[in-house]
Amino acid sequence: MNTYSMTTYVPQNCTNCHTGSGIPDAPIVSEHNQFGQDVITSVNCTLCHSNSGMYLSNNGTNGTTTAIVHYLKDVTNLGTSPVGHNGTINTSNCIDCHNGPYTGVSSWGAPVNISTSTKRTHIETQTGQCDLCHKDGTVQSLALVDFHNASIKLASTNDCISCHTQDQRGYPAINLTLFTRHSNVNTTGGQNNLTNDDSPPAITTSTTLK
Repeated sequence: MNTYSMTTYVPQNCTNCHTGSGIPDAPIVSEHNQFGQDVITSVNCTLCHSNSGMYLSNNGTNGTTTAIVHYLKDVTNLGTSPVGHNGTINTSNCIDCHNGPYTGVSSWGAPVNISTSTKRTHIETQTGQCDLCHKDGTVQSLALVDFHNASIKLASTNDCISCHTQDQRGYPAINLTLFTRHSNVNTTGGQNNLTNDDSPPAITTSTTLK
């Protein structure tokens, strides 16, 4: 296809090709969008992808750098590991957006500052530390994929131990050695091994953590 016909090739919304089951050859954008599986944003694709030269001018032809049927440059190379980045932001680096130069910047969707989060005050400063709570088992590290990848997940609210063994918003960390009597409340994790399963159900299923 060398020329564009509005009758034959009607322009599509980003979500028509890049979410859900998608279409062949169109990479699926699973997270950090309005229809994310886990990580849902309040801003649309255009807000970020119209920044810093990522938007392609509409000249009615399809070539290597301009196309009316595809409005955005390919800023991520999914064929490499770790993925390559040709855009302004390295979207494999969580910290750039969530505790770095793009944190709270409205033109990039005003990413949340994790160091002042009301859900959990994060002290992490490296993407590798994000893996502990925000990576599923399908990839070795979030640093290998971009932030639209399906391997990104929300942290579990049932994992009390991972969060509360650190100081949180002025509250001291919990000393697990003081709870050894509870280690066999549930022995799914083994005898004399304190796990989240040893917590009372009212705690592990709470949805009111801030």
